[in-house]
Amino acid sequence: MSKQTAIRLPEELAQTLEVSARIKGVSFNQIVITALTDYLARLGSDDEFQKLAFESVARDRALLKRMAQLDVEE
Repeated sequence: MSKQTAIRLPEELAQTLEVSARIKGVSFNQIVITALTDYLARLGSDDEFQKLAFESVARDRALLKRMAQLDVEE
C-alpha cells in the first residue's frame, strides 16, 4: 500500500530531479523514494539521531503515563 502526499520543492531541484529521472528511465516518484529510503537508512546508523529518538520516546512514554494516571484519578 502507498500513501499519496504532496511536497514542495525548489524549482531548480524539481527540474534536476525530472531530468535525472528521464535520463535514468525511472519515474520522478522513484527517484524521491530512493533518496528518502537512503536518507532514512543513514539515520539508522547515526548515533546522535538514535540518542534523540530514544529521548523522544522516553518523553512520550512519561507523558502517556501521566495521562493514564489522570484518567484513573477522575
